[in-house]
Amino acid sequence: APFRITTSAGTGGTLTFASISFGSSGSALDLNGVTGLGSTNKVKFTTSTGLGASNGMLARAFIGGNDFAAYDPTNGVVAFSAYNTSNNIDTAAAADTLKITTGTTETLTKTVNAVMLNGGVTLSGTGLPVLTVSSGGILANGGANTLSVPDIALTTTGTIQVASGSSLNLTGSLTGAQTFSKALPGSLTFSGTQYYTSTTNVVDGTLNLSAGLNTIYNASGGSL
Repeated sequence: APFRITTSAGTGGTLTFASISFGSSGSALDLNGVTGLGSTNKVKFTTSTGLGASNGMLARAFIGGNDFAAYDPTNGVVAFSAYNTSNNIDTAAAADTLKITTGTTETLTKTVNAVMLNGGVTLSGTGLPVLTVSSGGILANGGANTLSVPDIALTTTGTIQVASGSSLNLTGSLTGAQTFSKALPGSLTFSGTQYYTSTTNVVDGTLNLSAGLNTIYNASGGSL
């Protein structure tokens, strides 16, 4: 379960922890209820390595759904800002966190750090490209979004955030021997069979299984 911090009316302040550790597959830091994060209110860690930053982005820290989270030594947890905004996944570097704001198509097998779909857009794939998301972070906001790359490979815990009032239709397949978490109040739909082989965590919102029997494939022979 996530560790949630909220704020109430007041003048603001700084909350400092010695460190943080995500002890289970569904563990996360939920700061959705913190107003003025990084300015009026700061959440800081003396040792921040446990946040698991990947190329400056925190896949398992949630700050409302408008952006991924990042960590700044002065201001604590803040919004990530160093996006690749080219809307061209084929030219993205492996360390890039993409912010996709118009429909685009992946034609090459690619590795990227993380992907945000913003504004009701579609990221599709032609042929059989594999999209490896090395941080495990995918974020959807701003309307009804679609991720239809055939194979989305997880090399670490996969965390898909879908912001309140938004949706993500995942028509391809998550693959890999990794755990998966659905976060934020929005709706995620699995329209294709999923082949990741570990734990499924619904931290917040709705997860729709719409690919029929065994939408989440169970290699042991059971049905879900």
